[in-house]
Amino acid sequence: MLTLSLLIVAFTQLAAPPGSAPTYQALMAEALSSYQRQEYEQAIVSTQHAMTLARVEYGSRSLEFADAAGALGALYRVQAKDLRALAASIRSAHGRQGPRLGIESEVFFSEVDENKQRLPTGEPSVEQER
Repeated sequence: MLTLSLLIVAFTQLAAPPGSAPTYQALMAEALSSYQRQEYEQAIVSTQHAMTLARVEYGSRSLEFADAAGALGALYRVQAKDLRALAASIRSAHGRQGPRLGIESEVFFSEVDENKQRLPTGEPSVEQER
């Protein structure tokens, strides 16, 4: 994956006229602007590119890389919300209330388990209160 990232950065820099390759800061600004225009796909692409540049220029333990990774995660959450709404709308039109057993339900139950583990000890869970 890192090799592919390096090739993408190298190709981008070779294809662009000298001095015009986008910087990490410019890509993050472009991503924010795309997000504000609700152009989520473009925001994701810009953020992925910024993350690649951050890894190459600053390292995978840098704050720049962490900021790009966090932004990408946030954009995926926004995209996931839109996709879940789309799926619910289509299911509803077919008279179905929820997803079939599979990835979607597995992820849901994994999140429930993670949330249960975050409960302070000694406090009853919803199941224990019943």
